[in-house]
Amino acid sequence: MLSLTKIKNLLDILIILTKKELVVKYKGTYFGYIWSIAHPLMLAIVFYIGFKIVMKVNIPDYTLFLLTALFPWQSFVNSVISGTWSFVMNASLIKKMNFPKFLLPLSNVLVDMYHLVISLPIIIIMLIIYHKQPFHLSWIIFLPLLFLFQTILSFSFALIFGTLNLFYRDIDRLVSLLMTLIMYISPIFYSMEFVPEHLKKFFYLNPLVPLINMWRDVFYYGTINEIDLVACILHIIFWGIIAFLIYKKFEIYFAERS
Repeated sequence: MLSLTKIKNLLDILIILTKKELVVKYKGTYFGYIWSIAHPLMLAIVFYIGFKIVMKVNIPDYTLFLLTALFPWQSFVNSVISGTWSFVMNASLIKKMNFPKFLLPLSNVLVDMYHLVISLPIIIIMLIIYHKQPFHLSWIIFLPLLFLFQTILSFSFALIFGTLNLFYRDIDRLVSLLMTLIMYISPIFYSMEFVPEHLKKFFYLNPLVPLINMWRDVFYYGTINEIDLVACILHIIFWGIIAFLIYKKFEIYFAERS
């Protein structure tokens, strides 16, 4: 069982690693905040032109609809991709210092969760533009819960792929392909209402489906669907166990493979 002293030491190391990742990410840049939201905003423009203007998808307030999904999705993708390289890029730390190695991908995830937090004002502005309620009291409970869910889910995948990439260096290519696939089978630029009823259960095999549904429902309606909540919790438990097992199996070989 961890003592309070050990927990404090872990938090101190995590804070140092997270600060280091932030410094590295923004070193030499002049538009740090802008770059953190530029990619999802550009995707929103592309999807809006392609699906709303050209294909005339019948979804009201389509820009808001896109952004409430694109920001969480982009945060997840960035976390997983950076986490995939977290052990490889910190090989010198792994060899020289004795600390829990899982803190490395976790620090990457926290950096991208910070970017997700600072993107929220954009969504609030869009809520105001589209004459939606810009704040729900339920956000006090639901937003921290969603941030926690997204952090755990992102960390699980970052730990899985980060561990495997240390031993199988072509994993990063698989991750890139997988992230592209996940984008198209997640309700980002389309609604789950468009998915045939007999196929919806298969879509829920994608861990991002319930998560994105909840983000959108919280911003739109200030509530969470119970089915999405249960599905997300089940994904968190399942992928968390998988991540733990893979990490523990390979952890003892980290130093020699770094």
